[in-house]
Amino acid sequence: MNTLTRTLIVAALVPVLGNFAFAQSSLRRFDDLAFSALNAARDLRWEIHDEFDRSRDQRALLQDVEGLITDLHQIQKMIYQRRSPRELDRELDHAIEHAAELRNHLLSSDFAMQRGGSFHFSANGYVFQPETRHAGRVHVDHALSMLAGIEVNLNQLHRELTGTPSPTAIPVKPIPKSPVGFPSGSVKKGVSDKKPGSFSIRF
Repeated sequence: MNTLTRTLIVAALVPVLGNFAFAQSSLRRFDDLAFSALNAARDLRWEIHDEFDRSRDQRALLQDVEGLITDLHQIQKMIYQRRSPRELDRELDHAIEHAAELRNHLLSSDFAMQRGGSFHFSANGYVFQPETRHAGRVHVDHALSMLAGIEVNLNQLHRELTGTPSPTAIPVKPIPKSPVGFPSGSVKKGVSDKKPGSFSIRF
């Protein structure tokens, strides 16, 4: 085999090997995101199992989170089978839907119920009844926080499967600070703010 032939073969193989290496790293990244979401979903499942045992909605909530876990297991299986990003994203849609259903059921569960403040008439006049919250609301808030972390991973996986760039934060311009003890736009006492041709009085 002469030098020219070897050069042509190497030139033809470079793109193929490059694409293979990229595919390998992409699959590894997809697996990392799916695995992280799966572990978090399993933790959330036990949170609902342990802390919602007195909730009449526990069974429905467990069905939601177990459906999410099943979806994530399927996504991992498809990653190991080297399925295409389009097929993975289609399966990911089911997981995202299950996460949304779980969020809605948490927010509408009996533990999430609260009653706003109101006035009631009594023999002594109107009495104010303060806002009341279910004692289990703290568990709802914790579960929602855990679910939010899962949704972050699912949304990031969707962006990477579809090649959508991650959203960038809009920089916030700092508010100019006034001298300590003086409101913005005011002039310190004893400090001249004169313009050419004007005068000021110092105290």
